[in-house]
Amino acid sequence: MGSNSNTSTKVRVYELARELGMDDSKPLMRILKDMGYPVKTASSSITSDVVKKVREIVIPHIEQMRREAEARQAREEAEQKAREAAAAQPKRVIRIAKRATDEEKQALIDRQVRKERGEEVDPAAEVLRAAKESTLASVPPLEEEAPQPAEVPAVEAEAEAEAEEPETPEQVPPPVEIPDSLEPEIGKFSEEDGEEEMLELPEISPEEMGINLEEEAQLSIKPVPPEQAFRIDTPIPASQAFAVPPSRPAPVGRPPMGRSAPGAPRSGGPAGPPGRTGMSAPGARSGAPGPAGRPGMLGRQGMARPGMHQKSTPGQRGKRKHRSRGDKGQTMQTPVAKIVEIPEAIALSELANRLGQPASELIKYLISQGRMVTINQALSYEEACEIAVAYGFKVGEMADESIPLEILEDEDESLLEPRPPVVTVLGHVDHGKTSLLDAIRKTTVTAGEAGGITQKIGAYTIKRNDRLITFIDTPGHEAFTHMRARGASITDLAILVVAADDGVMPQTIEAINHAKAAQVPIIVAINKIDLPQANTDKVMQQLTEYGLVSEDWGGDTIMVPVSAKARIGLEELLEMVLLVADIRELKANPNRLAQGTIIEAWLDKGMGPVATVLVQNGTLRPGDTVVVGSTWGRVRGLINENGERIRRAGPAIPAEIVGLSDVPNAGDYMQAVEDEKMAKQVSEARSFKVRQTRITAGSKQTLAGLFAEMKTGQVVDLNLLVKADGHGSLEALNQSLNKLSTSEVAVKIIHSGVGAISETDIMLASASNALIIGYNVRPDSVVKRLADQEQVDIRLYRVIYHVIEDIRKAMSGLLTPDIEEVELGRLEVRQVFKITKAGKVAGCYVAEGKVTRDALARLVRDGKLVYEGSIDTLKRFKDDAREVAEGYECGLTLTNYQDIQEGDIIEVYRKEEHVRELV
Repeated sequence: MGSNSNTSTKVRVYELARELGMDDSKPLMRILKDMGYPVKTASSSITSDVVKKVREIVIPHIEQMRREAEARQAREEAEQKAREAAAAQPKRVIRIAKRATDEEKQALIDRQVRKERGEEVDPAAEVLRAAKESTLASVPPLEEEAPQPAEVPAVEAEAEAEAEEPETPEQVPPPVEIPDSLEPEIGKFSEEDGEEEMLELPEISPEEMGINLEEEAQLSIKPVPPEQAFRIDTPIPASQAFAVPPSRPAPVGRPPMGRSAPGAPRSGGPAGPPGRTGMSAPGARSGAPGPAGRPGMLGRQGMARPGMHQKSTPGQRGKRKHRSRGDKGQTMQTPVAKIVEIPEAIALSELANRLGQPASELIKYLISQGRMVTINQALSYEEACEIAVAYGFKVGEMADESIPLEILEDEDESLLEPRPPVVTVLGHVDHGKTSLLDAIRKTTVTAGEAGGITQKIGAYTIKRNDRLITFIDTPGHEAFTHMRARGASITDLAILVVAADDGVMPQTIEAINHAKAAQVPIIVAINKIDLPQANTDKVMQQLTEYGLVSEDWGGDTIMVPVSAKARIGLEELLEMVLLVADIRELKANPNRLAQGTIIEAWLDKGMGPVATVLVQNGTLRPGDTVVVGSTWGRVRGLINENGERIRRAGPAIPAEIVGLSDVPNAGDYMQAVEDEKMAKQVSEARSFKVRQTRITAGSKQTLAGLFAEMKTGQVVDLNLLVKADGHGSLEALNQSLNKLSTSEVAVKIIHSGVGAISETDIMLASASNALIIGYNVRPDSVVKRLADQEQVDIRLYRVIYHVIEDIRKAMSGLLTPDIEEVELGRLEVRQVFKITKAGKVAGCYVAEGKVTRDALARLVRDGKLVYEGSIDTLKRFKDDAREVAEGYECGLTLTNYQDIQEGDIIEVYRKEEHVRELV
C-alpha cells in the first residue's frame, strides 16, 4: 500500500514541463540537476515534494513575464491597428505624362528643318496630332479591353480609347540627322507653343511633392550635354513594337506618393533648360504647361529627362493594363544583415528596442535557453550578441561615447611656483590625532565631534612663519579605511600619531601601509608623553617592525615626542614638516584652470550639494564651471574652514564649493573647464560610463541562483535603508554593515544615500520591511508621522560604534535559538491495563527523577527507540496528577500510541530555548 501511494504522487519530467508552458523538457532537466535531483531523460519521475518546490519558484516568474508579454502585445496590436487605419485613408494619385514617340520626334525635326529653309510651318498642335494619328494607325486591333478604374478622369478615358483604335502599319522612315541649331529651337518651342492636346494635372505645390526648391535651383545650373537633351531612337517595325529593348533596365517600381523614385520623372515640377521639349511618350498622359525648373524634371509642358524609367506603353507591353494603387514593381535585392551596436552591458528592454523586437519575444527565447529574466534584467555583452545573432543581426563595434578630459597635464617648469604642503594626520582611533591638530590650530574641534571621535575628513590651513600648511584630519575608526587611503593619496606628507601608552594598534599598521603605498614620507608623532604610563622607547621599538626606524637609532624616520594637552613638542613638529616640504620642492601653477580632489561631499538643506575640495593645481574662483566626477556645476561660492566666503582658492588650499548639480562622490577629481557646453558633454559621458558599470555589476538572477537560495532555506535577511550626512560617512557605514553578515543572517542594504530622511525613504522601507538608519541626519515632523503610520522603525545615530552595536543586537534576535533537551525522569512499565474508553494505560514506576503532565516522552524497547511524542494523561490512582516524583507509581497514556508492553522504558524530558548571540 505504501509503495503504491508513493508511486501515484510521482510526476514525469515532460508532464511538469508541459504544465509550466515549456516547449522543451531540457531546460527543466537542467533546473532539476541544479537543485540536486539528477534526471536522465524526460520520462524520469520526480516526487510531489520536488514538483512543489519547482512550482513555488518558477511559476511566479513565468506569470510575471507572461503578463508583461501580454501587455506589450496589446500595445503593439493597438499601434498596428492605428497604422492600418491611417493607411486605409484615400491617397492622392499623380499621373505622370509619358515619353514622346519616335513619330512625334520625327515630325518635330521636320518642322525645324522647314523653318531653317524659310518655309511656312504648321502650328505645333497640328504636328502633334498628325504624329499621333500616324502612331495610332500602326497599332493592330486589341483583343480585349482592360477594366477602367473608377477614379481615372474622363479625359484620361478618352485618351485610352484613342490609343486602342486600330491603325495600319507604316513603313519605317530613314533616320534623320539633327541640325546644330535644333537645341535652342527646341527650347524656344517648349516655351512659346503650348496649344497641343494635353491632359491637365491637378495643381500640386512643390512642397506637397517633397521638392526642395533651393536644391532644385542648385541642380538646375548643371550643364547638360547636347546628346542628352532628349534621345531620338530609330523607329522600329510594327512586328517589334511590342518587344522591350534589352538595353532598357527593368522598372524599379512605382515611387511613393508625393516623392519620385531616384531617376524617375516628377510631375508638376518646373521644366528643364534648353534641350527639353514638350513631347511625351506614345500613350502617355501629358502635363499641363508650367514654368521652367530643374533638369530632368517632367514639367507642366510634359517634358521628361532622357533615359528615365516610365510607365509601360502599348508599344512596349502590347495590351494596356491598368495598375491598382497598391501595385508596385518588384526589384530583386540581395538580403543584407542589419548591423546593431551593443555596449558592454545592456538591459533587456534596451536590447529589444535596438533589435526592433518585442521584449516578450526575447524573454521567451531566453526561457527556452533555460534562463529566467525580466524586462529590466541586465545582460552581458556575450549574451546580448548571442540574442542579436539569433534574430539575424550582425553585431558592430560600439562607438566610444566618452570625451577625453585630461586631469593632469604637463606643466611648463618656468610657470611653477612654490605651494604649501598638504599634511595628512593618520593613526589609530582615540590616539589624539584631532587633539593634536586642535593644539596646533588652538581650537577645539574635538568637542564638536560626536563622542569625541572624528566622523569625517576635515581640511584646515594654518600659518607658521609666514608660510601656510594644509592639514587633513582623517578618522581613525576601522570603518574609515577608504577615507584614510584617500587622504594618503592626495597628501605630500603624513604625520603618524601613536599614543605613548597604547603603542602600535591595528589602524596604526593600516595607516603605515597606506602611506607607504602612496609613497608619502612619514613623520611619527608620539603623543601623550605627559602620561605616567607613557613609554616612547617601546613605541619606537614596535615601529621598527614595520620599517620605521628613528633617526636617533640610525634610521631615516623623523620621530617627535609631543603632547597635545600639555602643548609639548608642537613647534618642533611644525619645523620638521616645513623641512620635509622644502626638501621635496613642492610647486604648482596658480595661473591656470583649477584641478583638485573632492575630500568630502554632502547635501545641505539650504545650499544644496556641497563638496570640500582640495585644489591641487591652478586657482578656483566663484563663477568657474567645473566637472566633478559624473556631475558638473558653476561655482556659486567658496567657503573656507572657518565658514567665511573667500574669493579664490589656490594650490593646496581646501575650500567648500556650492553650486554643483548633484552630490559627487568623495575622491572624485574636480576639473575647471572653459564653458558649460564642455562641462555638460564630459558629465554626460562619465554618467554613461557609471550607468554601464552599474548594469554590469547588477545582480543577475538565474534559476540556478533561485534554487541555491531555496536550498539554504535558513538565511534570514535584515533589510536596511541607510541615510548619512556625507559620502565618506555613508561609504564607511555601508562597508561596516556589510561585514556583519553571517551564514544565517544576511544584512542587505536596499538603499543608501546622502541627505535627510524623506517620505520616499519611508515608503520604500515600508514596502521592503526595512529598518532605517539615520547617521547625523534627522527626519522632519511630516516624515515622523508617516513613519508611525507605516510602522517603520527609524534609528538615529551620531557615532558609528553605536550603529554597529545595535545592528548586532538586531541580528542576534533574528538568529534561530538553540534548543536544549533537559531530562526529567525515567519510568518503568510494570503492568498494562486495558480500559474501554481510554485504551491501553501503562502502570509505571518512577525510577529516576520525576514526570510532569506537560512533559515529552520517548518509549524505548530492548534498547531501540519505538515512540517519541508527549504524555496524554497522567494519573495517581484515579486522580489526575500534574507531577509524580521519584519512587512513586502512576498511570499514563501516550498521545496517539497504544502498543505499550510490560518492560518498556519511558524517558520523559522537556525542551528549553536559549537565545544565541551573534559571534
